[in-house]
Amino acid sequence: MSSRIGLRCKNWQFSCFMLLALFIFSTATPIFAAEDEEFMLEEITVTAEKREAELQKVPIDITVLRPEEMDRSGVYSIYDLKKVIPDLDTATQTGNQVMVSIRGVGGAADTLWNPIHETTTAIHIDGIQLTRANGFDNMFYDLQRVEVLKGPQGTLYGRGSTAGSMNMLTQKPIIGEFGGNFTFEEGNYDLRRSEAAINIPVMDKLAFRLSGRWIRKGGYSDAGDGSSEARSGRLSMTWEPTDKDTITMTFDMGKSDSNGYGNSGSYFATYGGVRIVPVSPWTTDYTTVLELPYKTRWYKNDALRNGGVFNDSYGYMAQWERELPFAYGVALYGHRDMEEELAYMYGYAMLSPFAPDLTQPTPGLITDVGLYTREPYLYSHSISKGKTDSLEVRLLSKETITKGDKYEWVVGAMAQDDETDEVNDLGANYWVNIKTKSYGLYAQAAYELYDKLNLSVGYRRAMDEKEYNGDYIVTPEVDVPYRKVDWDENVYKINLNWFVTDNSMTYVQYSKGYKTGNFNYGGKVSPPEFMDSYEVGFKSRFLDNKLQVNGTAYYYDYKNYTKWTTAVYCAYPADGPAPMVPNIDDPEGPMIPARSTNGICYDIDSDETNETYQGIYPDNNVSRWDYVDQRDAASIAVSPGGAEQMGANLNIMYLLTAKDTFSFNGSYSKNEYKDYNISNAILATYPGADNARLDPELYNDLDGERFGSAPYRFNVGYSHTEFIGMDMLTFNTTAYYNGKALDQIMLKFRDNQYTMPTTSDYWTMDASVTYSSSRWVPEGTRWNARFWCNNVFGSEHLASLYWTDMAQYFAQYGGQPNTGYASGTYISPRTYGVTLSFDF
Repeated sequence: MSSRIGLRCKNWQFSCFMLLALFIFSTATPIFAAEDEEFMLEEITVTAEKREAELQKVPIDITVLRPEEMDRSGVYSIYDLKKVIPDLDTATQTGNQVMVSIRGVGGAADTLWNPIHETTTAIHIDGIQLTRANGFDNMFYDLQRVEVLKGPQGTLYGRGSTAGSMNMLTQKPIIGEFGGNFTFEEGNYDLRRSEAAINIPVMDKLAFRLSGRWIRKGGYSDAGDGSSEARSGRLSMTWEPTDKDTITMTFDMGKSDSNGYGNSGSYFATYGGVRIVPVSPWTTDYTTVLELPYKTRWYKNDALRNGGVFNDSYGYMAQWERELPFAYGVALYGHRDMEEELAYMYGYAMLSPFAPDLTQPTPGLITDVGLYTREPYLYSHSISKGKTDSLEVRLLSKETITKGDKYEWVVGAMAQDDETDEVNDLGANYWVNIKTKSYGLYAQAAYELYDKLNLSVGYRRAMDEKEYNGDYIVTPEVDVPYRKVDWDENVYKINLNWFVTDNSMTYVQYSKGYKTGNFNYGGKVSPPEFMDSYEVGFKSRFLDNKLQVNGTAYYYDYKNYTKWTTAVYCAYPADGPAPMVPNIDDPEGPMIPARSTNGICYDIDSDETNETYQGIYPDNNVSRWDYVDQRDAASIAVSPGGAEQMGANLNIMYLLTAKDTFSFNGSYSKNEYKDYNISNAILATYPGADNARLDPELYNDLDGERFGSAPYRFNVGYSHTEFIGMDMLTFNTTAYYNGKALDQIMLKFRDNQYTMPTTSDYWTMDASVTYSSSRWVPEGTRWNARFWCNNVFGSEHLASLYWTDMAQYFAQYGGQPNTGYASGTYISPRTYGVTLSFDF
């Protein structure tokens, strides 16, 4: 592992000691201290409601991150956001498909994640929506801020915003000002990052800005799995041809290559049904876990080094703002083009009943279960492409309630043309093309009913049209080469807010969430998702604007949750002609009709324990081997039902002194399925499959069952700054808490149902020291040196853990009930580095 440490100081204890020593030195020998009398929290401006307004006066739950806050917290990618925003989560599925969930909406592992499906959190860059779930991570540089809006945002943001919306606002050229910055960073695990930006004034009314980033990271696994390299650049222009017109144009492009399919350590273990350790105080189930006798923490087989994920993207936008006599007019056009190539290698470690030499002979455990590795080979290769064109025009009133006017309003229209094309030329061998046209007419207005009591109403007419073309076919009865569907929906919200004082506001809100329907790979359609959202919140400042306390509580009634599942149907229906199969008693003799033993499926397979003869001989027993999957079974999307989701979050920012800042961000959530039955959803999708095989564990009623990640998550931060002459020395530390995840129920609805514990709660801590100075550099230039260490104490907790019961496969080898394997990932290990930046 030392070969991947880029710093000269390879001893982490020494690095952390130096951070602490610098902090002690800074607090012990201050040369100059700022006056304590004049300090208060800064006002932050956002554009959450399509117009500029102070964050504390917008009655929506919003989190804003600015460059200095992202640098302080080490937020350089979309994956890092979950560290500082507890009710936001990110997960990576196939390739670089990023699932962004807010308040538990859209983040489940079995929700939609591939390129042809919709997001639930609308991601934007400068107001242009990124409709595909890849390429997000290559845009987190040279930003003004990141705004995260929580809860349904369909009235103003439209498509894909059921969970919320995130907008990355890039730095725009500043007319009449020359300046820029550049940054170098180096850390362990081969981390190297370079960023640069320069602002160039051309004339009194014209300026350009050029920025870019290059970043390389090594993988955390011993085999190097998860290493990546990304390059991106951006050119923008601001032009003010008249006093009433502003034209902004931006072009950006990016390219990233990833080696492997994840940047986290792997966990793998087997378990057997020995009654030694209690699983929970509410059950009588017991188990013991056997970790494999070789290192698995950061291990993946070398074969995965050849797996690759390659992303290319580019886009451009043009915005024209004009001041009219009665309002402000805005016209915004954007184009985005993305391509992702996935190359999958087959050669990873697999569970096997034929490798007893890899396990330790522990009494009572299965001793002939272990791992084996197959020779690696490329088994799947696919390319997905997406392109989006969007146009939006809107008018905004010059009046603004937050500035003391009686009313405000915004009206607009948008059109979006989106196309996704995915081809797999090795493995599944399919081609799918999805075209989506979205149109929207929207309006939102606010009016002061009484003194400081305001009513805001929003409405959107959403019109979506989708076309499917594809070649993902196995049987004629599922042949759907072309299909077209459309949906028209009304989306609205009502918000009542009251400014109790000039610095304290409370609000209640109802909003409707809508997510358009989806095609699966085989051309089947899942219906749209809907959500009724009820929210109450407050925003307040106390102690002369030194203490800020914001909080929100919400309740979601979600309908038509879309879920990945497997549709299985009988190989040979009982009402069709009996297939001819070989005679098990006379293999060389004439074929004989297959036998039907239960009136549903014909018996076409041999003894399921004998892999040599599966699919050839009848065995007088219709079992799972007598069923086959639809070709699109691996990607079918159905709507089994809804959910009730509720939670709360609290955010505190306190300026203890002019030099000390305390922060707290916490969230709680509780999610339960409601009227949720997967078997009914499958039968609704395949109405002719009245003899569908329904596995009790997978396809039964889940009404009332809880789902989602850890219910409790929060972080606590502290920052201290000392002034040394005109220089500054700042110490930052943040502690992160992730609560215990929900236990996993095994073999649901069966007589031998049991429970297995998932990840326990854990703490991690990040720390950094930053020295900022204008010494030894030209006038107007300032340099910053930042020493940082994440996961300071090297915690080795599991970030995820999933249990799989395998007792049915091992029974013939002496296995016991409650037997299987566990797989999961670890949190990121200890990382540290140094960042040097210059601003001029």
